[in-house]
Amino acid sequence: MGKLVVDLQTGYTGQTVVLRVQGREMFRAAVHTDLMEGFARSVELEVPNGRFVLEVEVADTGLRFPVTLDLRGGHYLGISLTDRGLEPILQETPFGYL
Repeated sequence: MGKLVVDLQTGYTGQTVVLRVQGREMFRAAVHTDLMEGFARSVELEVPNGRFVLEVEVADTGLRFPVTLDLRGGHYLGISLTDRGLEPILQETPFGYL
């Protein structure tokens, strides 16, 4: 198993966010973005090595975003909630916040 850090970043105002790995629910909580930091919450998930599907759902809105990931492409995923929907950023290093 590998480790993926998911940072829920900007745009969250108390919505319930659900994270599923290969269909299995791994996280569910209401999150609020701290406007000073641009950050709501960080979640560390155990994920399969290689390719897997992560589904991000904002339960209150019905927004769902399935994404196929490969840990060789980065271990840190930032997800913001915008007026265009969920916007992911995958990178190999941790995100920095104020």
